[in-house]
Amino acid sequence: MIDWIKSRCQKLKQVKLYPVAVILLSLLILLICSNHEIIYGSRKDVPYKLLYAVIHEVGIALFILGSITILLELSDFREYFFSRLNDILIKDEYISVLNQDKLRNLENKVQKLLYFKEQQNDKKSFFYKVQNDVKPLINGCYFDYYEIRVECKIEDNLIKKKMTKIFEIVNPNVNEIEESIPIDSSMQIIDGIEDGDLYKVESLSIKSISIDDYGNKTEKDNTIDDLGLIYTKCDDESINKYNIRVQTNKTITVKDRCKVEIIYNTITPMSDPFFTHRVRKPCKRYRCVFHFKNDIYELAGYGFGFMDRNNKITKNNFTGGIELSFKDWILPGDGVIFTLLRR
Repeated sequence: MIDWIKSRCQKLKQVKLYPVAVILLSLLILLICSNHEIIYGSRKDVPYKLLYAVIHEVGIALFILGSITILLELSDFREYFFSRLNDILIKDEYISVLNQDKLRNLENKVQKLLYFKEQQNDKKSFFYKVQNDVKPLINGCYFDYYEIRVECKIEDNLIKKKMTKIFEIVNPNVNEIEESIPIDSSMQIIDGIEDGDLYKVESLSIKSISIDDYGNKTEKDNTIDDLGLIYTKCDDESINKYNIRVQTNKTITVKDRCKVEIIYNTITPMSDPFFTHRVRKPCKRYRCVFHFKNDIYELAGYGFGFMDRNNKITKNNFTGGIELSFKDWILPGDGVIFTLLRR
């Protein structure tokens, strides 16, 4: 106990005299003002009322100034004060307590200072394109990988393809998300071929993948008995010859991850020698292998979309086909195109 008292006394010795003098002066001023109030408080015509009101406020300000100065002179308080100041201003600790709206406002202000400090704030600039169209993708589902295998042949003067799509959807959010099954194609009506044969699903496999805190995966089959494919004919001339659309309104519930495998067959006329595929979500790894071997026609394939210097598309020509793959992330709308060319 004695040691504690000695330590407190030692810390008090660190306090300089001028803040104490400021506090004593403020108390004296407040005492004079109080005495003036007691003497003339009951009178209507208080002499020098405005002057004493100003002096009273000055006394309060001096008292606060002296008190803060004394606290800053004490080493414990000074260390705590500057430590908290460092946490708030230097380490940006205050950001963690801001709500979503304030965080977005702060983000917008910082970004505008970064990108428009030395240039005009043009609402049509690429900055706002990223803000409006790319940033919202961050909190949505994405493909961890997407692989397509196409087996193509020419038979009875028709192009027949058997396609296998295998992909894994990742949900980065805490809550479950309903995702549509990616079946949405525009086909050409062919005389003598039923609409249901133009695009026919052979099999569909969906596995829900849960990951625990230790990184262990658990797979669970999530079957859909009937895809309920919808074939819609369209007479709109703007879509040219692709006059029937194939869709489904079935969805997948994604909690952590979902692995999907779709095998389907398509029939197209010789006047439609193209195959195009675009991803609808950001995709981390993408690969498409197109198998085709014919003596009259040859295969050409290209990748398109967002490709920086580190994300060059890899093209592998092998006997009987072409493989296209991206090394890194691609964005919605990116993909591949293949075409059959007469030799």
